[in-house]
Amino acid sequence: MAIFKIGEFINMAIKDEQTGEAFYRALAETSNTETVKNGLVTIADQERNHTERFQKLLADVGEETPKEEYDGQYAKYLNVLLTNHAFPTSEAAAKKASELTNDYEGLMMSLHLEKDALLFYEEIRRMLPDTHKAIVADIINEERVHLEDLIVLADNL
Repeated sequence: MAIFKIGEFINMAIKDEQTGEAFYRALAETSNTETVKNGLVTIADQERNHTERFQKLLADVGEETPKEEYDGQYAKYLNVLLTNHAFPTSEAAAKKASELTNDYEGLMMSLHLEKDALLFYEEIRRMLPDTHKAIVADIINEERVHLEDLIVLADNL
């Protein structure tokens, strides 16, 4: 049975936040709509803040092992996450953003990415000791706000 440390999942969250920041900044650069541009820069700034918060969390819990409900649960889950990862690097995220043809397309992709992040962070929160769940819960709430903000931006196009 493979054993994973919670820190491995948090490192993935850090990478997701870093690639998310790069994606939103690049997407903002391609936008022709000032409201969309400003909204995307705000979300990019929040992603940077999430990276910093996850880095602090990693320092606290990086060596803890999640409890599995069945043997191999997290090995299977980690494999799914690794094979379906949105962007392997910040450069790939920025490149994808630059390839999108319009604001609406970019916002729809952003909504999809935020939903995936929410699912992942819910799983991380489930694995954490109670003393650290509030940190990820705050980030989850902020990610939900990102979804709401993206929906408003898309609706106003």
